[in-house]
Amino acid sequence: MKRHSGPLMTGIFSLVILLSFYSCNKESVTNEPSTNTISDTFKSYCIFDTTSYWVYRDFNQQLTDTVMVRGHRTEQRLQVLPDQITSYRYEAILFDFESGHMGLEKAEIIASQKQSTGDTLYERYRLYFSNGRYYTILAPEFPLNEIQLFGEQEGSYTNIAFYNQFTLNGTSYQDVYRSSVKDYFNGPDTLRMEFWLARNIGMIWFTAKNTQTNIAWSLTTSEVHNGI
Repeated sequence: MKRHSGPLMTGIFSLVILLSFYSCNKESVTNEPSTNTISDTFKSYCIFDTTSYWVYRDFNQQLTDTVMVRGHRTEQRLQVLPDQITSYRYEAILFDFESGHMGLEKAEIIASQKQSTGDTLYERYRLYFSNGRYYTILAPEFPLNEIQLFGEQEGSYTNIAFYNQFTLNGTSYQDVYRSSVKDYFNGPDTLRMEFWLARNIGMIWFTAKNTQTNIAWSLTTSEVHNGI
């Protein structure tokens, strides 16, 4: 039997290569991870524009401080899991603060591997201080009173309570998260902190205690605008 060759076979071979390329390319697009975004509910606790400010009073030290938003930016990040195969993209929003005695410099709000739905929140809110330390102060996904170890730098994190209504300095706040953060190592000078964050307001109370520190910054007045 005579074997066919020439333009016909060349065309068939080219078509096979083209279909294979299209199939591989389609698969790579399909496997491209979607970006998990920060939910509107979580944003209501920590995303405020550059016209926002908070005035705090530390009645222990008789000090007043004002925290102002000076800038912000949004990033799209890629996280590759330890198996080196699975990955996901997530949204991150970074803020620059100006403050005095409190030492707040910036904040980082990040989405997670899971996308938040309704009141099930997987995001995390981290504060950076002028002394070089940083701590996650809000991570609602974890059960109350269950200690989470976030590493030597951030120490341990615990959700303490959620209040439908909470009154501070004569002002009533709605939907308030209370969390605690403790340095990684136990000792006589271990710093223990607590944070209260209210919906549509942000941080309303911040305490820190050890053998040399006893501060309690409570919100006295604010001008805040959600969104960026």
